[in-house]
Amino acid sequence: MKKQLVTLITLMACVFPAMAEKASLSVRLSPETISLGQLATLRVTVHGERGGSVSLPDIDGLDFYPRGSSSRMSIINGNMSMSVTYNYAISPNKEGEFKLGPITADTRGGKITAQHIPVLKVVGGNRAVPNRRSQGGNKAITPSAKNRLNDIAFLQITGLKKEALVGESIPVEIRAYVKSPARLTTLKSLPTLSGGDFVLKVQDGEPRQGYVSDQQGNRYFVIVYEAALTAVKAGEFELPVFMDTTIIVPEARRGSRRSSDPFDSLLDEFFGSRGVEKDVTIKSKPFKIKVTPPPLEGRPESFDGAIGKFTISSSVSSTKGRSGDPLTMTVRIQGEGNLSRLRIPSIKNTKDWKTYPAKKKLVGANSIETSGTVVFEQIIVPRHSGVTEVPALEFSYCDPETRKYHTLKTRPIPLSISPGTDLTEDEPTEETGGDEKSDDVVAVPHNMLGWLRHSRIDESPWLLPVTAGSVASLLALALMVSVGRSRNTQQRRDLQCLQKNMGKELSNLNSAMAKNDARAFFKHARQALQHHWGAQLGISPSAVSATDIKDPDSRAIVEMADKLEFSTQVPEGLDLEEWNKRLRKALGKS
Repeated sequence: MKKQLVTLITLMACVFPAMAEKASLSVRLSPETISLGQLATLRVTVHGERGGSVSLPDIDGLDFYPRGSSSRMSIINGNMSMSVTYNYAISPNKEGEFKLGPITADTRGGKITAQHIPVLKVVGGNRAVPNRRSQGGNKAITPSAKNRLNDIAFLQITGLKKEALVGESIPVEIRAYVKSPARLTTLKSLPTLSGGDFVLKVQDGEPRQGYVSDQQGNRYFVIVYEAALTAVKAGEFELPVFMDTTIIVPEARRGSRRSSDPFDSLLDEFFGSRGVEKDVTIKSKPFKIKVTPPPLEGRPESFDGAIGKFTISSSVSSTKGRSGDPLTMTVRIQGEGNLSRLRIPSIKNTKDWKTYPAKKKLVGANSIETSGTVVFEQIIVPRHSGVTEVPALEFSYCDPETRKYHTLKTRPIPLSISPGTDLTEDEPTEETGGDEKSDDVVAVPHNMLGWLRHSRIDESPWLLPVTAGSVASLLALALMVSVGRSRNTQQRRDLQCLQKNMGKELSNLNSAMAKNDARAFFKHARQALQHHWGAQLGISPSAVSATDIKDPDSRAIVEMADKLEFSTQVPEGLDLEEWNKRLRKALGKS
């Protein structure tokens, strides 16, 4: 469907060119003032065309580096709008004020010129990229002698810990260095890790970048990513970080003498057909880290994988209401830690409360989701007028520094509930059974239709407007159901993807059983359980570990898989048929 829509828009652009806007050129510079060693970003946008050849001025003291392009097309009320934006990084090599113009573009309708000419101001300053992280003694982004490789490019990780807990999110910085006069032209991937032992979350948005120099006078272009590293299982690990790039590598000159000035123009050696463009996978030196599960000693029952330092508070939408009327309870957990893995200490269905699944959102979180506030909202319905308070909730976390557990409790919230429509405890709920309901469907008291059916309008004159209001409400409810169905389309797609992944793992598992390959059997069994429990818990499958799983059979299988992965010997007497039965039981299969 999307391909057909794109084709339709493209045909309309070709058939109805008069509907498109007139070609024009706009320019945006950010920031307008920088220091030596920093970069500015120039965005040149061609409006009314599907592209064009942009020409930048040749300015002494500035170097321009292409950073890709993006296009946009829309049709509003029959009017077509299209544009292409070209991004450039500007690197200064001297101080001063520079007029960035004229900037032109060759289009199908001829050459167009930007009316606005931005001015870039370059002031003196150090050549180091600002470092936002001061912990661990990392006071500058200067490559150390230990990490400076003979290669032209490499990665460096700072902020790592030697020991961590399973599920702990560790804020780190990943720095990519490219040694001048080589030039980085394309970032083909974000920093990544091999294997499934860790989850690496890299910041959204553009990374910091600039130039630095080491003590030997070598000049480096550096890009700095903020990231969070989270271990998903216990063990001792040694692995590097990778990133795919395209780099122009200069060829050596013959019969020419190299300048001793380390800040000679970065392009001096490879403009003029002296550079070779190569696809390069740059990597860091392997880092070593020991990961252990959260301690068993002193672990409270309410601990559900939260690792960090947090506070908790709760509130309710109203402290007054009637039985059968919904209330919204809000729980806020604030602090530093693995925010994306936090799960709500919610109210369960009881004789006093009918409850619905809680919704979770992050508020004010940093780009790697290691600090901020997690907000949980849950619909709760008092079943009768005897309910006097919202009960206290308990939340436990493990402090990664002290390896100690802390338990927090919210305060009970007093309520004043008057008689309304009482709900019986045996009504279908999320936990006690019944048909699945969309989050968009609002429960209607089951006795409403019966009450209307046995009432006479002539005996109750007020019944007609009330009935009309009820019918309007039911029509609105039908509309909400329709919207809910469209939203459930994505849920069905997610389910199909889950079934496909599960089927693949179980097929590989059966092949491993036929070969009596215990390691492969438990590997695919663990991955099948990670997909299963990831869907249940609402987290990434690769982030699921034994500590997240409550089911004893599932936990035993994952722990055995971890054991086999780190052991050189396979225990004798492993009955794969018996383990397969436990797996099928855990997955709810016959």
